[in-house]
Amino acid sequence: LGPYSPVIEDDKLYARGAADDGYGVYSIFCILMTCQKMGLHHDRVVVTIESGEESGSKDIGYYLDSIPEIIQTPNLIIVLDVGVGDYERLWITTSLRGNLMCDFRVRTLSKGVRLG
Repeated sequence: LGPYSPVIEDDKLYARGAADDGYGVYSIFCILMTCQKMGLHHDRVVVTIESGEESGSKDIGYYLDSIPEIIQTPNLIIVLDVGVGDYERLWITTSLRGNLMCDFRVRTLSKGVRLG
C-alpha cells in the first residue's frame, strides 16, 4: 500500500495511518461517546490533536502555550501515542501496552516525630 492509496477489502479499510496515529483520535471520541450514552459524568474535556510524526512533536509546546485560556489547568493528561527512551538509538515498539509518565510532589516532615 502507498501512503495515499487506501484499499477496502471485505468491508475493512487498509491504509497507512488507518491503524497508526489515527487510533488515538478515534479512541478519544469513542470513549467520550460511550460515557455520554451510558449517562456517566465526566469533567470538561479538551482534545488537542497534533499530527507530527513518530519521534515526538517539535511544535506541540508552541500550540499548548498559545491557548492557555482554553486548556486551563488540567487534572489529567492522556497522550495516546508511544514514546521512546531517548533519541540516541532506534526503538522498536512490539506492542502498544501504554506508557505512564507522572510528576510527583513529595513533602516530608521538617523535623523528627516520635511515635509511641
